[in-house]
Amino acid sequence: VADRNARTLGRREQALAAQTAAFDELAATASLFEAGDQEALRRLTETVARALAARRVSLWQVDDRHDGITCLDCYDQESNGHTTGTDIRRAECPELLEALVRGEEIAVADAAQDARTAGVARGYLRAVGSRALLSVPIRGGAGVVGCIWIEDTGAAGRRGVEAQSFTRTIAHLIGSRFAPASEPEMARPAV
Repeated sequence: VADRNARTLGRREQALAAQTAAFDELAATASLFEAGDQEALRRLTETVARALAARRVSLWQVDDRHDGITCLDCYDQESNGHTTGTDIRRAECPELLEALVRGEEIAVADAAQDARTAGVARGYLRAVGSRALLSVPIRGGAGVVGCIWIEDTGAAGRRGVEAQSFTRTIAHLIGSRFAPASEPEMARPAV
């Protein structure tokens, strides 16, 4: 029992050290809060992926009518690559969009088994080989303006709660980057 407790404590210390390093790195990135800086988004998704040992991390923006979300940046740690521009529409995933607009956090080990995420599991996650999803809303002046998705962290139990708390803090930090949904400067950063 003592060995197991020591291993658990060691893993928690490593996770905390990785998250602290991520906060330090992001705090030194002033451009993180500039709406047009795509490179800052790339650094953010890479930093969060490393801190959480996540397979993929993405930032999504809610459109002004709350009819869909658009990926501003998705980092895949396995391929060390970024993608942008994917759209998910309300017609494809109504439960997901409703939950997002209500500001719900979603943490599921198998997205295909949850009514809110089953549509996105079929149409998006499965295609890229992901199964688990943590979705944390990003709030701005007009309510929910986006979300952060963490895919396949392997974090369960207490580590999952810690990953969720870390992601929630990141969402709070970058909420100011997003203009209120009704303002024209909410346009996506150039890619």
